[in-house]
Amino acid sequence: MAPGVFVMHRGGRQPSRADMVTSWGRIELECSPRGLTRCRLPYCLRPPSRSLVIATFSVSAKGPEAGLLRAGIDYLAEVFRGKEADLPNLDLQGGTEFQQRVWRELMRLPRGSVFTYRELAERIGLPSAARAVGAACRANPIPIFIPCHRVILRCGGLGGYRSGRGWKEFLLKMEEFSGLSRRRD
Repeated sequence: MAPGVFVMHRGGRQPSRADMVTSWGRIELECSPRGLTRCRLPYCLRPPSRSLVIATFSVSAKGPEAGLLRAGIDYLAEVFRGKEADLPNLDLQGGTEFQQRVWRELMRLPRGSVFTYRELAERIGLPSAARAVGAACRANPIPIFIPCHRVILRCGGLGGYRSGRGWKEFLLKMEEFSGLSRRRD
């Protein structure tokens, strides 16, 4: 499959895993034979004063799945350095048809840009579905790879983030976006 291919898959087997130990805590990746299925981030309310550094990583897979996990680690390393990277294969298991539609649209949002929940709803052709879009963002199993951090409140405030607002601020800063209002919501 080409980089950035995403597949809907519901498999019954145990996913392969990779762990990254960073200066902010442990990041866990999971994948199926078709792509990354999950990214768990340590909770971070405010971005720490120190930069995010990858200390070590381990992969509990062999063969193609090890390659998929390694591609996920490489992607995160580039993102954490503020660089653009090729999106690895994603396997969007467990999402409803609506969630998958929102997630696909999130992956089309340009790096360094932000959109409101309403604007994202309009982009998928459902302008009155802003709250449902927010729920789909909260259900995102692969944050950073599916960039729900690029979605903000209509008033210009940052809004929430499943793994803490510190991640959202950090990721937008890494993408060189500085247009957020300083107002806390």
